[in-house]
Amino acid sequence: LSSPFYYTHRLSMSNFSNGSYIDWSSGGTTVSKSSNADATMTFNSTEIKILQSGVYHLSFQGLFKGSSSGDQLHEMNVQVKLGSGSWTTISKPKTFGNTTFTGDAIAKNTGSGLSVRLKNNSGHTVKLETLQVTMSRIGDL
Repeated sequence: LSSPFYYTHRLSMSNFSNGSYIDWSSGGTTVSKSSNADATMTFNSTEIKILQSGVYHLSFQGLFKGSSSGDQLHEMNVQVKLGSGSWTTISKPKTFGNTTFTGDAIAKNTGSGLSVRLKNNSGHTVKLETLQVTMSRIGDL
């Protein structure tokens, strides 16, 4: 790769309501990042914006806590948007009760911009503990 890129960010959310998007500006910890991370991506409240052309892998992992029962179904939607286009759901990780989930996305930015967001589509408010997104550039165009 001509310019390697990786970035890992963690945060927790106590009240993540149904239909809401993860608010990345609410804090959290940057676990690791490459030297060119600030030029490659930005967190814009509910969106992660990839600024540089290339093929990217994004992996979301989290832990649900505070479920009303082990039968309570949780669903997160990983959505992407190219340029000024519309949002498309490309992954719908689901799990029951107090357990972990993982959702992945591979997307290509051709230079018009790439945005990614994570939506609670569970039908109820959830508590997320240690939500982590890991991004890496896996190829050139």
